[in-house]
Amino acid sequence: MSWIEELDQYGDNFLIDELAWHLEEGRVPASVSMERSPARTGVVFHFMGGGSEFLAIPEQALDDHWRDAQDISRKFSELRGLRYETS
Repeated sequence: MSWIEELDQYGDNFLIDELAWHLEEGRVPASVSMERSPARTGVVFHFMGGGSEFLAIPEQALDDHWRDAQDISRKFSELRGLRYETS
């Protein structure tokens, strides 16, 4: 099992599920930022090769999924460089 497949085992977390998908597609995030605004709530993935992508997460789940995703990411040395940023 590859480390990305192992990461995907935590796919009940919205952020981790999306992270694993991007990695499988060859898009490597440099950072993830939390976004809360009247227009949208969720996270933005910022990619090493440029560009970004927004993932909507229900307001009531955002904080828990954010914290859990950081804990899960720490289990993988391959994600050591991934930054979680809050504004």
